[in-house]
This record gives sequence, C-alpha cells and structure tokens, in this order.
Amino acid sequence: MNEAALRDALAHGDKDWEEALVLAHHRLARVPRRPGDTSPEWEERHLQFHSALLAGCRSGRLRMYCKQLFVMSDRDRRVSRIAPDERDVAREHEMILHAALKRETDQAVRLLDDHVRQTEALVRSALLSANEPAY
Repeated sequence: MNEAALRDALAHGDKDWEEALVLAHHRLARVPRRPGDTSPEWEERHLQFHSALLAGCRSGRLRMYCKQLFVMSDRDRRVSRIAPDERDVAREHEMILHAALKRETDQAVRLLDDHVRQTEALVRSALLSANEPAY
C-alpha cells in the first residue's frame, strides 16, 4: 500500500505538498527522541510526517488505508523500543525526505520500505527475547 501511495504522491505532489512535507519533517526533527522513548509529541509528529509524505497521492482511499495501517502499527513500534536499537531513525526520515523531494521514486520507495522493515525486525527481536526462558 505504501509503495503505491508513495509512487503516486511523488508523481503528482505539487509545491504545496513539498512545503507541507518539509514542514512536517522539520517539526518531527525538533522533538528530541532517545532510545526507548515513547513521547506522545514525537508519535504525533511521526504520524504527521508519514501522512505528509503520502499526501500527494491522488487516491484519498489509499491515503486513508495507509494511515490506518500506520496507526494500527503503533503498538508494534512501541514494542520495538524494548529491543536494542542502533538505528538512526532521524537520519532515515531525512533520507526519505530528500529522495522524495528529488522525486527519486525508486530510492524513496526503497528507503521507506527499509524504514518499515527495520521496525518489524526490532519487534520480532523484542518478542523473541521476551519469550526466552530465564535460566
């Protein structure tokens, strides 16, 4: 879903879309975040950035579906924070932003997919370590 929405957003996003995306990224980047942090402000800014990224997509239904998936995955993102994490999530967002603004579609799609998959891997790691018996 994200791939289709992002490809359409990059193909059809206009100047207003670009400005809203830059602003959403700026607001997200200004909120301090430490590993394990579950700041409600960061979570809201994170949602706004990902929503702004896809806002240029012409299909309102596709945008809505992507947002629902994002919101439903919030629990998973919270679980992922208990796993050791060496990621630089701020840098990941910055790279996605720059690829999107340059309309480097394949690169932006790859970066967004990697961003999501890294979180999935952390969730898997956190759940597996939580289920290991303590001897």
